[in-house]
Amino acid sequence: MLKVLYRTPCLANQFFLSVLQKYNQRFCQCCLTLFFPLPLMGRVHFPQAGSFRCSETELGFEVKAAVIVKYEYESWRCYQTELEMQQWMVAGPLFNICAEPAGTVAAVHLPHFLCLAGGEADSSQMRIAHFIDGRMTLEEPMRVMPFHAVLGNPHFSFLGVIWKRLTFKRDPPSHNVTLLYRALRAENTTLHLYLIPDILALKKVTETQHE
Repeated sequence: MLKVLYRTPCLANQFFLSVLQKYNQRFCQCCLTLFFPLPLMGRVHFPQAGSFRCSETELGFEVKAAVIVKYEYESWRCYQTELEMQQWMVAGPLFNICAEPAGTVAAVHLPHFLCLAGGEADSSQMRIAHFIDGRMTLEEPMRVMPFHAVLGNPHFSFLGVIWKRLTFKRDPPSHNVTLLYRALRAENTTLHLYLIPDILALKKVTETQHE
C-alpha cells in the first residue's frame, strides 16, 4: 500500500512538458493522460433549465430546458502533431460530448489548468479546439474564468481548451500537482513521484493505482 506524503500546486508547466517529451510512452501512464483517455464516462439527465457542474470532471453546463448529456474523456494524442505544427499547447482535457435534444445547452464550461493570475497569461490566446471527423476548427470562448473557458451555443463532438504559443514568450504557468507516495510495506523505502496537471479525475486515477 502506498500513502500520499506530499502535494503542491502551481509548478512550472515547462517542466511538466519537458518530462513528457523526455520519457514519452515509457513514462507513467497516469502522467500521459493528456494523450491517453481516462476511463470515465458520464450520462446525466438535467430535468430543467439551470446551471450544473460535474464534480468528477469539472465540466459545467448551462441548459435552457430538460436535456440528457453524455460525456467522456478522449485522447489528445491523435491531434498532437497538428497542434504542435500550429504552435498550440494543450491547456485542458479533451472531451467527447453529446446532448439530446440538440440545441438545448446554452453554454459549456470546459476546464483548463492554466494559471491566469499575475498577468503572465493573456486570455486572448486561449481557444477551444473542436474536432469533427478528425479535422480541427477553432472557436473563441465567450468568457475565460480562472479554471474554465466558456463556449456559448456549442455544437458538440470533441472539445478541449488550447493555448497559442508565442515564439518570443515562454509558456504560461499552469496549475499542476506533485504527488509523492511511499511504499509502506516494502523492505526498502520506495518513493513514487508524479507531476501531473491539476485535473481531479487524473489525481483520482493516480491515487487508485496506489491503493
